[in-house]
Amino acid sequence: MRIPMVCVAVVAVFPSWLAGQADPARARELFSRGHLAMAEKNYAAAIAQWEEALTLDPGLWEAQYQIGEALLASGRPAEAVPRFQEARRLRPDDARVKQALARAEKLAAEAKAGPTPAPSWGRTPRRPPR
Repeated sequence: MRIPMVCVAVVAVFPSWLAGQADPARARELFSRGHLAMAEKNYAAAIAQWEEALTLDPGLWEAQYQIGEALLASGRPAEAVPRFQEARRLRPDDARVKQALARAEKLAAEAKAGPTPAPSWGRTPRRPPR
């Protein structure tokens, strides 16, 4: 049986992709780039770097955590919750992850409930003149 040349070329060019192997060194490089973008408050770029790092090393819990932080910083707490949940699954004993998850859940619940009414500071509303 003959193997087509195209298949041989694909195996030669993408062996780690076909084998499903992680690339932790490249993932760490992307993780660092994400921190640089986050420091510049470029949350979308930071998230993109960390997402790519996760494709290379799915067990990189810090990337899940940092994506959650970037989502919180950009005002998207409901999207941050599953990221922190995944970070907690990967790192169950980390207090920082547990606190971040609780914070995100609280902010997501508040956002879902809507804005709170302004306090009246003990004043009674003025009545319109007759």
